[in-house]
Amino acid sequence: MDFVWTCARKDLVRRLRDPYALLLWMGIPVVLAGLILVVSGGSGGPKPRAHVLVADQDGGLLAKLLAAAFGQEGSEAPFEIERVEEPEGRARLERGEASALLVIPEGFGDAVLEERPTALRLVTNPAQTILPGMVEEMLSVLVDGVFYAQRLVSEEMREDLRAFAKGPPGGRAVFPDMQIADFSVEINRTIERLDRYLFPPVIRLESEVIEEREGEQEAGFGALFFPSMVFMALFFIAQGLSDDVWRERAQGTLRRSASLPRPLWALLAGKLAASAVIFAVIGAVALALGGLAFDFSPLRVAAALPWVILCGTALAAAMTLLQMYATSQRGGQLLTNLILFPLIMLGGAFFPFEAMPDWMAALGRRTPNGWALERLKGLLLGRSDPAELLPGLAVLVLALAILTWLAARRLERRFARV
Repeated sequence: MDFVWTCARKDLVRRLRDPYALLLWMGIPVVLAGLILVVSGGSGGPKPRAHVLVADQDGGLLAKLLAAAFGQEGSEAPFEIERVEEPEGRARLERGEASALLVIPEGFGDAVLEERPTALRLVTNPAQTILPGMVEEMLSVLVDGVFYAQRLVSEEMREDLRAFAKGPPGGRAVFPDMQIADFSVEINRTIERLDRYLFPPVIRLESEVIEEREGEQEAGFGALFFPSMVFMALFFIAQGLSDDVWRERAQGTLRRSASLPRPLWALLAGKLAASAVIFAVIGAVALALGGLAFDFSPLRVAAALPWVILCGTALAAAMTLLQMYATSQRGGQLLTNLILFPLIMLGGAFFPFEAMPDWMAALGRRTPNGWALERLKGLLLGRSDPAELLPGLAVLVLALAILTWLAARRLERRFARV
């Protein structure tokens, strides 16, 4: 074992003599975590809200109800409503101070009640995509709702609604009792006519409360994306570490080591031990940043570090094995890229499984890195306990041992002797 530690120390010293490569590798998770934090706002970031300017030129009851359907000023709804005049609203929209401007034209309420054509004008901010789309969808739902509501009520009720919209007749302060009574009768008849659809409803909603695991946290975009970025960094670092066998071969280190009375597998084991140290340092930095940015439990962050180290070291062993089956250093890089990018794309490192189509996510979870990524995500988000990782850790240790044995056979029989 002394020779293994000697080889590991030799590789670590060589890495320290190239600090820029180490800083680059360490910068990968730092930059990715920072980008995720900026995009998602962290675990306590504000929820997206569309700022909607409403220019109400009608001033009637229906116009006020339409604006209120988006939410009240100062509420926590997805829409923030602010009432303005149209010229001011257009000017502010041009300055990018809102997501959309809704103009309710004069006579809107009468046109709706009398079923005459009318047009709502919605001007959206071209610099935004998602928030204006939310406003358009909400407005479309409201328009469809009014149309179907008119189909449900009788003509007599529509006449009563038009009369109520015009106010009490003859300068009276209140409506006549007979008019109120007729309207109540029409409401009762409408409910009786719709009784078979409403009582009980034709569509029945059944809900089931799923017991949440204690300590499980709500997964926002950043928290879901962070483990994927960690695995992307592991892949690129493992590829860079595996390329070192070609450098040592070009320098004659492997050939000289083959003539020593020491097994070559010890040289390979030393390289992987040095890789494990590098993954430990980079993984600790990445997980610490993720814990601070997304409020992961410190205990879960600490439990995730051995998982990250073993996953990274196993990836480095697999990449090293692939490198030794290539005929040149450039061929080794091409071969590892052919394996690396499909696994990253399919295994959830580019996009979380939650954002993939169901068939692709199901396939990606069955890849080796997808399997490992899901367990890391479950641990960080509180969906699984640290003890549940023990069988997975045993699988990783076994996979690392097999990959190391295969790589050592290739190194001893051919790669180090050419």
